[in-house]
Amino acid sequence: MSLEQRIEEALVAGFAGAEVSLELSGNKALIEVVSEIFSGKSRVERSKLVYQAIDGFIRTGELHAVTIRAQTPAEHG
Repeated sequence: MSLEQRIEEALVAGFAGAEVSLELSGNKALIEVVSEIFSGKSRVERSKLVYQAIDGFIRTGELHAVTIRAQTPAEHG
């Protein structure tokens, strides 16, 4: 299984029912997650939730730089 598939699988598992998008370039990732779980949460709280799902990849160095877009469905439009 590719790194991209493993990261996407971790995100889907961490955010059941969410819309997940991942763009991977080497060890850099752009992650977009659209979920109701982000309702009422600050930008920092949202990022922490996403980082929890991908923490293993960061610890091993498989991911180095991550850009996160975490939105509710209403914000996503």
